[in-house]
Amino acid sequence: MAKADEVLKELGERLKLGDLKFQDNGYCTLVFDNEHIVDIIKEEDDKDKTIIKIVCPIGDAPTGIERLELYRQMMEGNLFAQGTGGAAIYLDTDIDELMMYDRLVIGCTEYQAFETALEAFLNHLETWKEKLKEYGGGEKEKPAGMTPKGPVSSPKNMDDGPPEGFMKV
Repeated sequence: MAKADEVLKELGERLKLGDLKFQDNGYCTLVFDNEHIVDIIKEEDDKDKTIIKIVCPIGDAPTGIERLELYRQMMEGNLFAQGTGGAAIYLDTDIDELMMYDRLVIGCTEYQAFETALEAFLNHLETWKEKLKEYGGGEKEKPAGMTPKGPVSSPKNMDDGPPEGFMKV
């Protein structure tokens, strides 16, 4: 079994979710706290290292002068990852949504490093979601009947909870 698969399997066991597996496209999407839709992506896996990406929407970017002030704070947070715990914040310009991203290099037997990084990611994500709300951003009203657009789906695209292939945590 490849290291990324072992890490994901152990995460499932520790969270009492059963046998978590990556889909054929290398993605595993989990919903934490019924709010944070997180993609865990297996990028590279060999005997010496595993690269796992974690991606999650923060929310819709605010408009007006608030947007500029939030961007200033995001740039400060991204500087040496001092406000993101090692992750990075970026704007997905196709959907005008702020995203959080982390890239982890996991050694041969470092499940605990993955779990610690995932927990830090989720803690910083919550902080930035709160900050986004302060500036008038966040989730916009979603039209009825919207379905997830695939990996890295945003909570605004979820009408009736997670779709097939998503795991609530």
